[in-house]
Amino acid sequence: MKQYIPAAKTNRAKKMATAIFAASLVLFAVSGIKVIPYRSILQLFSFALMTAAIMVCVRYLFRSYCYRVEESDDGYDFLVLELSKSGAQTVCRLSMDALLAVERLTRELAAEKKAQKHLKIYNYCVDIAPKDVLLLTFADSAYMPGDDPICVKIQSDADFQAFLSSFVAKQ
Repeated sequence: MKQYIPAAKTNRAKKMATAIFAASLVLFAVSGIKVIPYRSILQLFSFALMTAAIMVCVRYLFRSYCYRVEESDDGYDFLVLELSKSGAQTVCRLSMDALLAVERLTRELAAEKKAQKHLKIYNYCVDIAPKDVLLLTFADSAYMPGDDPICVKIQSDADFQAFLSSFVAKQ
């Protein structure tokens, strides 16, 4: 079993959540001025911004991920565990036998994958829009039946990337 727990490299999530929360408070304060028309619309936007700030906090600040490759009955499985204060929960489990490619995500590759309409891409990065993203492409597997491949975005170091790439070389 090998695992990797990425650490957040930027504080974009904190800055974004703070900015959205501040904008929400400003809108709510402005909506209290009686001269302003359509105050309820400002309050609605304020509520929407507050919801967005909470969503950013929950997704990027209160959770992190653990990427793990462990032995199973059929060989090896790639797991993504969502770590929070309440514990760990498996959010992704794919067979390493179905691993087709391990690639660094570039703009060209992102555009190519985006052009494939039915391709499912799951983002398990700990940062908002990180610069260094690894894209794992899995074929149809017993865990996720379907016709199209499945892509998983993760953040990892060179050692874990080499470890994952060794499974592609075996096929």
